[in-house]
Amino acid sequence: MGITFFIKVLKHIEKRNLSRASKLIQRAIVLEPENVEMLSQLAIIYTEMGHYQQSNELLDFILEHIDENMSECHYFKANNYANLGLFQEAYKSATAYAALEENGEFADENDDLLDLLDMSDEEDEDFPYDQDDLIVKQDQANHLLESGRLDEAIEMLEQMIVEYPEFWSAYNNLALAYFYSSGRIHQAKEMLNRVLHENPGNLHALCNQLVFYHYEKRRRKGQRVSKAINARVSNTK
Repeated sequence: MGITFFIKVLKHIEKRNLSRASKLIQRAIVLEPENVEMLSQLAIIYTEMGHYQQSNELLDFILEHIDENMSECHYFKANNYANLGLFQEAYKSATAYAALEENGEFADENDDLLDLLDMSDEEDEDFPYDQDDLIVKQDQANHLLESGRLDEAIEMLEQMIVEYPEFWSAYNNLALAYFYSSGRIHQAKEMLNRVLHENPGNLHALCNQLVFYHYEKRRRKGQRVSKAINARVSNTK
């Protein structure tokens, strides 16, 4: 990748013009389809855009066809799976990275991720759903949220919680969609309360509560939730 081109891409990333940055790299990949630097950068951009499944497909392509020793791909995959709510797959990828890079560039972040994933391990041990179907639907819902198409995201997520009544990530994303929609804050809070009632200590729900209280400038309640999150994380160490 030429330095001028790379700087141009970085400028778009810094300005959060991720769509433009991704298109530039895609055009370059047509000319250099096995350029691992461009492929990995595109995977990272897809993650930033909320296109977690597309990112993982690129990372798998790198590992399977270009450089099987590019260990950081496992760490990036773990984060993508965690964002999709697929914690078993996230744990597998994070464990793979830890085995390859005990003192690697992302070792500390990976250890933190493993600590968080340990909290979900027992809950997801007998995961009853088709993960391939969930990956597709969760990725579509995330894309709708990222692009501000809240009504469509809400419709999809409401259907998901009917089809997958114990897939808490969909509930949490639905709460966010309600929160950012005009006049639906009460529904957002009810959704989080439902998650925390049926799945006590759910970290994603607690983090969403913290976001809500921050926007509402309810500092004391935010501090209580922050303490609950810290206690939840500390209990895993």
